[in-house]
Parts: sequence; C-alpha cells; structure tokens
Amino acid sequence: MTDEAEIVEGIFDLLERRGDKHVVERGRRKAYNFVEAKTLDSFELLSFIGDLENVFGVEITTEDLGDDVNHTVGGLSLLIASKLAVSE
Repeated sequence: MTDEAEIVEGIFDLLERRGDKHVVERGRRKAYNFVEAKTLDSFELLSFIGDLENVFGVEITTEDLGDDVNHTVGGLSLLIASKLAVSE
C-alpha cells in the first residue's frame, strides 16, 4: 500500500476503529489533525501508532511524532510513504 490516497484511507480506517467519529470529507482528510481533535487519549495514540506500524510495515519514532506536521493525516501519510519508499 504505497499510494498516498490508500495510505490516507488506511489512516482514517484505523482512526475510526479507535473511536474517532469525526466526519471529514474525502477532499479535506489530509488536513485533519488527529492530535488537536483529542479523540484519542495518550494510550490510544500510542496504540494507534503501533497499529500504523503493523499495517504499513514502518517504524514511527518519537522524533516523527514530535513534528507537528505529522499530527495531520496528510503529514503522517507523507511520512509513511517516504519510509515505504526507502524500504523498497
């Protein structure tokens, strides 16, 4: 799953499974800031990151999470895509 649109949908699927019920139109999903939305507590956020690592086969570091850009679905999808490209 290396297509960015597929990664965005995969991220949203995981967020919805974790209880994030925000309805976001497809064209606006990249801008969605899942950290500011505060629908995931700190434990759920760590579990969400673990799910991302398992689904996409990449490691997401604390440094990655420290970058505010990666708090949006778009930023996180670009991060994952870049890590997938390096591993290919």
